[in-house]
Amino acid sequence: MHDSILQFATQLSFKPEIKNGPADAHGLPAARLQERGQATLSAAQAGKKIVFAGMGGSSLAASLLKIFDPFADVVAHRDYGLPSLSQETLAESLLIASSYSGNTEETIDFAEHVLRIGLRPAVIASGGKLLKMAEEERLPYIRIPDTVIMPRVAVGLSLVALAGLVSRTDLLQELERVSSMLVPANEEDEGKRIGRELSGFIPLVYSSVQNGPVAYNWKIKINETAKTPVFVNVFSELNHNELAGFTKNEKGPKGPFKVLFIKDERDQRRILDRMSVTKEMLSGFGVPSCETLLSGETPIECALRSLVIADWTAYHLALSYGMDPDNNPTVEEFKKMISR
Repeated sequence: MHDSILQFATQLSFKPEIKNGPADAHGLPAARLQERGQATLSAAQAGKKIVFAGMGGSSLAASLLKIFDPFADVVAHRDYGLPSLSQETLAESLLIASSYSGNTEETIDFAEHVLRIGLRPAVIASGGKLLKMAEEERLPYIRIPDTVIMPRVAVGLSLVALAGLVSRTDLLQELERVSSMLVPANEEDEGKRIGRELSGFIPLVYSSVQNGPVAYNWKIKINETAKTPVFVNVFSELNHNELAGFTKNEKGPKGPFKVLFIKDERDQRRILDRMSVTKEMLSGFGVPSCETLLSGETPIECALRSLVIADWTAYHLALSYGMDPDNNPTVEEFKKMISR
């Protein structure tokens, strides 16, 4: 895990190569389109919907694309089967199945359902059953390197692959720039600091709606690396409900919570005001907090830099708890039990 974090920036300079031709808005490779006399057209160029199926760390690229381009029409599907979209809408969308290992049960099920209704998904994987399916069915696919220890740390590779599939050269160029700017080793001290702050507590990660995907990424990383429960919410919705849950109540449940505020100078002023007042009120309720400030020239650089800090935080939390930051035995045991 330590080496994977240090090498994160190199993921952003990965050169994605689409096998079986570029994917069009219907998920068909170029060769198939030529047979049918149709022109190749990417989802990005056509302004079509992107349906991105993936679980856990393999799903994070879709949310980061939205941070780069808030107007991108992206549906993140984290489930079996198909999303609740009409077959007509699915036929007009670019359907992508993403699994770092290539063996994620739900994502394979999605791809099988897509084929069953006569459509053809594009695939992102490093190997496994999903990549084999792509090769056998001649589906458009990008094979990502299997050099990263865990999918949650491989988000850079997944994001580059997604940008390649949807022909977002603007995003690929930005990721190349960030790869030259981001030095993961320089972010370790901030991760250590936050790890010390959160040690012994159940973290509550709060951010603006715009940075909700970043906050959720923090949750995934701390869950899996530090084996710690984490809960996430966003402003200003949490001020209308979750805040009330901390009201002083002698007979009510108590938990060793600590809030991590993800602050961004680009957030609306009223959101930043809400964070400050919420912090003050929580302190009065006996709930401590800490914060981290996003930094970078662009929203996607801010997000990726924060995710590196999240990896360092989770890594050092794991060490402080005497946990193995690399392996995830609970999830692996669950997979064995569910397959019985």
